[in-house]
Amino acid sequence: MTEGDPSPLFIPLLLLMLSAFMTVSGGNILNDLYDVEQDRKVHPNRPMVRNGSNKKTYLRISISMWGSAIIATFISSVLSQRWEPMLVLIVSMVLLLSYESWSKNRGLPGNVTISILTGILFIFGASMAVKIPLMVIAFFGMASLINLSRELTKDIDDIEGDRGWRKTFPLIFGTYRSSILIFISALSAISISIAIVIFGPFNPIYIIIIIIADLLFVIGIKDPVNGSNRAQYILKAGMVFSLMAFFSFCLV
Repeated sequence: MTEGDPSPLFIPLLLLMLSAFMTVSGGNILNDLYDVEQDRKVHPNRPMVRNGSNKKTYLRISISMWGSAIIATFISSVLSQRWEPMLVLIVSMVLLLSYESWSKNRGLPGNVTISILTGILFIFGASMAVKIPLMVIAFFGMASLINLSRELTKDIDDIEGDRGWRKTFPLIFGTYRSSILIFISALSAISISIAIVIFGPFNPIYIIIIIIADLLFVIGIKDPVNGSNRAQYILKAGMVFSLMAFFSFCLV
């Protein structure tokens, strides 16, 4: 493998992408399994509730996906001779299991856990490098913070359905304090995006895309209490543009 030649890493990186997909998909199935009784009341149109399939079937699918993710990451680590991706995967799976079994019903710890898991995807891909670039760490922070805003917005939207089932931050501390935390978290993410413009390499494509993302973030946090369902989708759209901004650095 010659230094600076990215081609030997193509297959390992492709395997990491497959692993990330399998891990997230298996985690989503596990999440629906834990929430199936609550979803009968709050989200009756979700497939697991609507189809009424055996829970054991979904559990087997989730385990199979996680097993495939472990195998793909192991092969990737062997081919690249770097074991950091395997470590990141194990940490991610532990965080996912801790979220489902403990932190999900503990309010803010659950929101923080799932937000870190969103941002860690950047770390997962970059763990193939000898040293994780500062730019990747910045995007990890930005993704985690904006997802925290979205998670809290979702909790406001589901506040009535969660009552009696979960202890979310809005249920414990109220929607006003939740809105303040949403604002602080999103503003911190926007600050990081601006810092990348100031301290990072000049990238006009990034600047254009991140302006759109930041505008969506501002709109999304403007009034999360009265428009929480709409707000969470606006924040999600902003996250998509942020991801596009990240990929724009591959073009310059």
